[in-house]
Amino acid sequence: RNVVRAMAQLVDVEAALTVKSAALQTLAKVGERGDAEALAAVLAILSRVEGNKRGDFFSPDISPAVGREAVKALGLLAQRGDTAVLKALYSRSIDDPHAQVREAAVRALGSVSVANDRTTIWCLGLCQEDGNEGVRKAADRSLRAVLRHACETALAEKAASKRLEAEK
Repeated sequence: RNVVRAMAQLVDVEAALTVKSAALQTLAKVGERGDAEALAAVLAILSRVEGNKRGDFFSPDISPAVGREAVKALGLLAQRGDTAVLKALYSRSIDDPHAQVREAAVRALGSVSVANDRTTIWCLGLCQEDGNEGVRKAADRSLRAVLRHACETALAEKAASKRLEAEK
């Protein structure tokens, strides 16, 4: 818990981009899915990058490496269906000027979206037309992951329904 707090604080206040990137990587490794403190720190850095605090969209003073590590961390820390995280990932996957950040955001969408989430499917469909091959390939993989999750969810629901009927 103390490591998560320390890394969250580094992410928030550290000026050196290499240290900030390393803190994001560590936070993603030591934090658990759904860790509110860790997620808040990562979402805060992305909201600053988006200019919610500065007034400029995708501030040029942030490194693409920090953006990439932040969206990777979201993919590892967020619970499926976390709307704040999904919103940040949609924005990054479509609008970020750096292909490496878009690709990482697209990959993260595959692990954070819920079954049959139309917005995620729409977003990944747009990313399949991205000008960068890495983003397009990541969108293909993430779309397959989202659809696979939808199938697994449907099969599990059907099996549970059959068990309930058999118990009656």
